Order: sequence, then C-alpha cells, then structure tokens
Amino acid sequence: MALAKISTLLRKESIPLKRVLITGASGWIGRETIALLQEVLGDQFAHRVTLAGSRDSTVTIEGVTHHVRKLFDINSAEHFDTVIHLAFLTQEKAHIMGAEEFSRLNRQISEHVYQLCQQSNVRHLLVGSSGAADPKILKAFQDPAKRIYGDLKRESEELFAELRNHDHIKVEICRIWSISGSNFLTPSKYALGNFIEQAKSTGNIHLANPASVRRAYIDAGEMIGVLLLDLLKGNGKLISSGGFETSLQELARLVLDEFNPSGRVILPMQTNEHQDDIYSPDVEPFNRLAKNFGVKLSNLEEQIRITATSSIFAAK
Repeated sequence: MALAKISTLLRKESIPLKRVLITGASGWIGRETIALLQEVLGDQFAHRVTLAGSRDSTVTIEGVTHHVRKLFDINSAEHFDTVIHLAFLTQEKAHIMGAEEFSRLNRQISEHVYQLCQQSNVRHLLVGSSGAADPKILKAFQDPAKRIYGDLKRESEELFAELRNHDHIKVEICRIWSISGSNFLTPSKYALGNFIEQAKSTGNIHLANPASVRRAYIDAGEMIGVLLLDLLKGNGKLISSGGFETSLQELARLVLDEFNPSGRVILPMQTNEHQDDIYSPDVEPFNRLAKNFGVKLSNLEEQIRITATSSIFAAK
C-alpha cells in the first residue's frame, strides 16, 4: 500500500520531526496526518508531536487518544522544528457568523501561526490551502461565502509564502481539492461520503445535478505523506493535490459496484438551474511528485474502500 511505502520513506527523513505542531488536528485531514505520524514515529509520537485546535479537547485515532490544545495557547518558546498548518474555519461558518467575523477569526489564526513560525525555530512548514484559492475557480464562485473563503485562503497562501524570505524556513503550500480517507467525519457534506451512505442504505444513488460535475480525488493520508517527503527533502512549492479525476456519475457507479452492483445511479430532470461544476486541478504535477518517490497512489476503487472503513458509516 502507498501509506506503508510513505511511512518507510518518512522514517528515513524523520530527523526534522523531533518537534512537530499540527494545527487543525481535530479535522479530517488533521486526523489523517495524526494516523500517518503515529505509524512513522511509533511510541515517540506523544513526545514529539503537539496537536492544536479551536479548543482544549481530545482526539482518538486508531485506538490512541491524544490531547488537543487550544491553538492560541501555543507559543513560540516551544520551538517546533516542523509545523503542519491545517487550521481554518470552513466556508459554511461564514453563513453562521457573518463575513466580517469569519474573516477576522481566520486572519487571526493565520497571523498566530505565522508569528509562531517566524519567531521560533521552525525549519519546515506545510500549509493546507484549498482549490478555492485558484484564481479561475475563485472568479467563478457565485456563492458569497465561497468567494470569501477562497479570498481568505489566497491571502493566507501569500502570507505564509513570505516566510520563504527567511533562509532557514522551507515552505510547502498545497491547494487541496477533493480528498478521501478512513477518518471521514461528515458524509453529508461531501459527494463521496453521501454516495457511500446512499449505497449502503438504499442500494441506489440519487445525484443532485444531471450536468457535468468533475472532481479529482486523492487519499488524504497519502497526500500529506508525499507533501512531507517533498518538504523534508529540502523543497518547498505551491502545488495542487493530485489523484484521479472523475465525474460524479462515474464515481457513483464505482461506489455502487463496490456495495450494490445491481443498484442504479438516478439523475434528476435537467433544468436551467443545473450547471456544469468543474472543480478539479491539473493532477499531473502532484502525481509525478509521488511517482518520483516511488509512491503509487491509491486509485478510485481503493479510495472508496478505504473511505468506507470510517467509523462514521458503521455508526449509522
């Protein structure tokens, strides 16, 4: 498996992972990152990795429970070697708290982590951005909340890119598009999770849009692993997540092939309200990077099976 290969490679490059900070540790990608580093660091994880989130809490990954500290309680005197920065308020919160407060809090998060990196001994910084920051995608957004989110992500990219002016810090920024993974949290928010739920519960999958909808999926743990390998090798770039591009109709069929081959993909009637929805990057640069490390990324069928192992589905 790709993660086994990645873990082996990371163990050889783990010297800069003496003191690691993961922000946004309670989120989906944060949990995938914890699972990966648990495998890489073993018993040393608790001594070498600090987890941060919006509040003091705990998170349990693969049977191991960890303390998650409040991000704003973390200070530069703690001297981290590597920061994996994933903390950011998700776009639906803009509707709840309003654009001004949403923007203020996200800028506060970015500024706090920026100051931590600038003032302490950080040598490697991995920043999780979003495909929403892509100028072409951002320009096409009709939803004001999505535009605000994309603008803030782009602003965050520019802020952390400034750290490249400090010779001692390597900065890798990844625009994350569509991901899969076994630490799935909220199926209703994502097409892949929704499809797995439907296939398991009804045996069919109803799509909301009959028009062309395209995504590119990558296993989140594999994505983080490849990015860390690139960063620890001394590189640092802006790159989009890779993986495998598909239409949602094709994805739905693959999900049914896994859980109910006789099931149907059911499309709604076409109306003027339905529009093409292309939210997919050029996957080749990332896929080429993975290949250069000898990592064979999990294909769509494998990603569906891995994602379906999430406890969120078993609980339903």
